[in-house]
Amino acid sequence: MLQLLVLQDVERGALALTDSVVTSARASRMGGSQVYLKDGEKQTLEALLEAIAISSANDAAFAVAEHVAGSEAAFVALMNEEAARLGCKGTRFENVHGLDEWNRPKNVTTARDIAARAGLSVGSL
Repeated sequence: MLQLLVLQDVERGALALTDSVVTSARASRMGGSQVYLKDGEKQTLEALLEAIAISSANDAAFAVAEHVAGSEAAFVALMNEEAARLGCKGTRFENVHGLDEWNRPKNVTTARDIAARAGLSVGSL
């Protein structure tokens, strides 16, 4: 969903793949899969999208979300709005990186939502 929203903004001209994204201290401390961005490090939006797609880079996802929406929470709200707009009734995002965090609600989706977005028949799901 993060990539979808960012690429929609690129298509509209609100963002450019050449935009410089500055890594925050919080983004630099993300766990799980990462590309080990440093606090204050600058990367292009394109490089960070590649890191997200290829390496599942949680630090890059967090940095991009902050760049686009100002905070992770604001970007998560955009993700949930887009999921609702797309008719994904069983999908709920709690963070931008997809890691389930201890003692917090989890990101969820359904096979029906994924299949419907992929253009597959969902009659039997």
